[in-house]
Amino acid sequence: MAYIDSYGVEYSNDRKTLVKCPVTLKGHYMVNSSVETIAKRAFYKCKDLTSISLPLSIINIESFAFGFCVNLQLINIPTSITKIERGLFYKCRQLKSVIIPSSVEQIGENAFGACYYMYDKSNKTISYYENEYSPINTSKEITLNNDSFLVKSLYNT
Repeated sequence: MAYIDSYGVEYSNDRKTLVKCPVTLKGHYMVNSSVETIAKRAFYKCKDLTSISLPLSIINIESFAFGFCVNLQLINIPTSITKIERGLFYKCRQLKSVIIPSSVEQIGENAFGACYYMYDKSNKTISYYENEYSPINTSKEITLNNDSFLVKSLYNT
């Protein structure tokens, strides 16, 4: 049997996995501090979600967990995460910034697809896309520090 919180968000019975959010979830959501895993497509198509707070207990965020959260603007990746999975923020069109900690060693394919920018960790660049089909030939090097990378959208900033 699953645990469902007051927002209708479904967790595993031991509350270590966030399984699924209702697509009607709005505004800001704070993930339970006991969560270690956010399941594949857990927040998928939560179109009215604008920000998410993730606890340091999270060690795994599965692919497409935030896919199609078209109004998501802000999220911080905890330092416990080492990989940003494939399609994690796919079509999060309003995403303005993501703080990626230095613990992240790998960024999966299309992790930021159709977010109007792409982040290339190996080249430490952000490539801006006017729309999802036609890339513009401009990229900008970002400033790094020892703690994290700050990735900011070049679209409407």
